Amino acid sequence: MSLAGKKFLLIINPASGTVSKHRIVPRLYRKMLRMAVDFDIAFSRGPGHVHELAAEAAEKSYYGVIACGGDGTVNEAATGLIGTATALGIVPTGSGNGLARHIGIPIDIDLSLKIIAENNIINADYGTANGVPFFCTFGVGFDAAVSERCARENRRGALMYLKNSFTEYIKFHPEEYQIRVGNQ
Repeated sequence: MSLAGKKFLLIINPASGTVSKHRIVPRLYRKMLRMAVDFDIAFSRGPGHVHELAAEAAEKSYYGVIACGGDGTVNEAATGLIGTATALGIVPTGSGNGLARHIGIPIDIDLSLKIIAENNIINADYGTANGVPFFCTFGVGFDAAVSERCARENRRGALMYLKNSFTEYIKFHPEEYQIRVGNQ
């Protein structure tokens, strides 16, 4: 099925990853024009805004939302589209890109847009924790402590994760958890 004439919202998270997104906007713009689709571009202004933009796009019957950012951007966009007919495309430009890597989306702008242009849509499951949906990762204990520490940083990248892993390892004290699924 051709995407010609379909309407997309390209949501760019300028804070994700380690490279300025403003440098890639012209490249994304040219690629989207070559896809012959109708599109708008929006920039995320902070936590929760990508979710809001994606939900608005679904309400306005956009064919798809393309999330340009990392796992946080993708998770917010996906949660904004739960229960809608609006598709999600991913252009992974974050520092980790765990979900994109897991489902085989290349960490390359041109190749990820090529996958979107092929219009290969699949349904995806998601989990919830305390009523909050998640698509990318869910961690407890040490993993969650490192993630929380990293989220407070102004920097991104592998060295930042490594540094915070060592720092957290030194002070971490395990906790006991009880996980209930249904009646078990």
